[in-house]
Amino acid sequence: MKKSIDFSIFLSEEYDSVSGVLNGLLGQSGVSCQLQVLRWEEEWGSIMKWALYKDSPDLSQVGEPLVGDLICMNALWPFTTQEIKKMGEEDAFHPVVWVSATRTSAQQVWAIPFFCDTYFIMYWQDMLQNAGVDEKTAFQTAEQVENTLHRLQSKGSATPLVHATNDGLNELKHAASWVWGKNGNFISLNQKKTAFNNSEARAGWKAYFSLYHYMPQTRRLENAADTQKLFADRQTAVILSNSMGLIYNILQHATPEIASQLGVSLPPGPPLVGSSDLVVWNTTYSPADAVDVICFLTSPSVQAEFCKAMRVLPARKGVLSLPAFADFPFIGVFEKALQTGHSFTTLFQGGMLENQLSTAMLNIWKELVESPNQDLDALLSCILDPMARRTDNILEEFQK
Repeated sequence: MKKSIDFSIFLSEEYDSVSGVLNGLLGQSGVSCQLQVLRWEEEWGSIMKWALYKDSPDLSQVGEPLVGDLICMNALWPFTTQEIKKMGEEDAFHPVVWVSATRTSAQQVWAIPFFCDTYFIMYWQDMLQNAGVDEKTAFQTAEQVENTLHRLQSKGSATPLVHATNDGLNELKHAASWVWGKNGNFISLNQKKTAFNNSEARAGWKAYFSLYHYMPQTRRLENAADTQKLFADRQTAVILSNSMGLIYNILQHATPEIASQLGVSLPPGPPLVGSSDLVVWNTTYSPADAVDVICFLTSPSVQAEFCKAMRVLPARKGVLSLPAFADFPFIGVFEKALQTGHSFTTLFQGGMLENQLSTAMLNIWKELVESPNQDLDALLSCILDPMARRTDNILEEFQK
């Protein structure tokens, strides 16, 4: 007999209506589910509390970097080969998101990709054309991005670029493309040493933070709502974003003439594809029911309905080709992102590394806001050098 299971999901306030869609879908799953909706800002605290006090739901959606931390805390149910087969096996999912399901040091599956997003550049085609910039090559390399912004600035756009600098986590995920584009990385291949402070990665960080000269010179960090409004109102030519909702909003509310000028490009290095995963807690009394819900939620038809409502990308292959996505804007760009993108490190302590780098991003932006003309190399050394030493010591201790 099927039991009732508790299922937690994290949503931002703007997507509250999605919980109704999800509840409706869960009603068709054959398992009674009690849906618990929490805010993204509650994710870390809630998940750590559940792991520490063994007072968790049966099933949760979590950001991929936290999976490694939960494995270290022995908090997750390990999926069996038979359970994976029920879901369609590894080949059913985009490789870039399946990486988050396993850890390189142990090929045990601990999490199942649910949905994903990616990081991209949005721009106004007519503004690039008026500045004599070819949109086909405008953002292919870090140098071309800067040349594009310089050309826009020289043609009268004082601040041609905006993006939200007050969110360290999203900043890290944008900057990752610049780091990878310079052949840098965040962790060594054997996962025993950091790599985010070597020469290749530093070249990527420097190219990314050099974009500050093309952004509004305010005395504060910019938030997403303000920067998105500036771009939607055509007060700036380019925005770094991961919000497919912003694309939809512009296309729905702008005049056809204006909407036709919207462009989307991948960043100058491999785009980061971030995954939200489904995990079963090892405190559950109903692992089979939780697995059945995962099978249901990752089925093609449910992926299509939920991901379109959520305005995110499906984790399962082939879903973007379904009729539900026939009118999906810029689908070719996002399909390419899923094919060529990278995921963040699947280090066991991935959450720790992500948190530390996110804090570093915020600290660098705060310093640039206070003193925009300071030596960028010196600033990066001041913040990244001690962080790399501390993290290397932690990694060394973990391997003992």
